[in-house]
Amino acid sequence: MKITVCALFLLGFIYTGLAQENPTDSTNKQEETLIIYGSSTCHYCQDTKAYLKEHKVPFEFCDIYEDRNNLQEMVAKLKQDGLDPHSARLPVVDMSGKIFMNGDDFDGFLENLVEKAKK
Repeated sequence: MKITVCALFLLGFIYTGLAQENPTDSTNKQEETLIIYGSSTCHYCQDTKAYLKEHKVPFEFCDIYEDRNNLQEMVAKLKQDGLDPHSARLPVVDMSGKIFMNGDDFDGFLENLVEKAKK
């Protein structure tokens, strides 16, 4: 019994420590208002993450190639917003239900995200 209690305490402690190590990559989507759908190999996605971290904007990154659920979630949100998933440009960002995509002006896209996130 003591071993079980100690093991549960230790697991809780480790989990809490891991959650605090990387606060921008939350796994609880309910708490986050900014979700980035993209790929770890997409330089626009990596630049977006870096820019948001630099400006202290919390976000969750969902890799659409590593987790099929993330892809399905992104496609559903695009369709719900009336956007064609086949013409989506990464990253796709969900900010409290509003969908934003990278376009021709990447710097403007980044500035717009930070501006809207800080409102």
